[in-house]
Amino acid sequence: MDSPERPGDLQPEIAEMSYTPHPGASSASDPGASSEIAAVIKRHEAQLFAIDGVEGLNIGRDQIGRDAILIFVRDRSVESRLSREIEGFPVIEGFPVVVEVSGIIDTQPAG
Repeated sequence: MDSPERPGDLQPEIAEMSYTPHPGASSASDPGASSEIAAVIKRHEAQLFAIDGVEGLNIGRDQIGRDAILIFVRDRSVESRLSREIEGFPVIEGFPVVVEVSGIIDTQPAG
């Protein structure tokens, strides 16, 4: 016999709903979107790497699954400088920016 539900009991949720991403989002069926965000990163690469503490750039996803520009930074203090030095931050040319603290990224010798 099933016990009665009590407040706080976790129950699985079963729901069906459609999801329509915003117009700038990419999907597996839209390979052009990845090249678009790559072009945006390329256009801003010199400006971003000129900011002391920016360690790397990549394409990723934001918290809701949209294509995003990933900016890897040495430490949290760099993130506050990004907002002063990048017009429109935390968005660049319509793409959201996600900042990740990576520490110092150093190249490793081959071999």
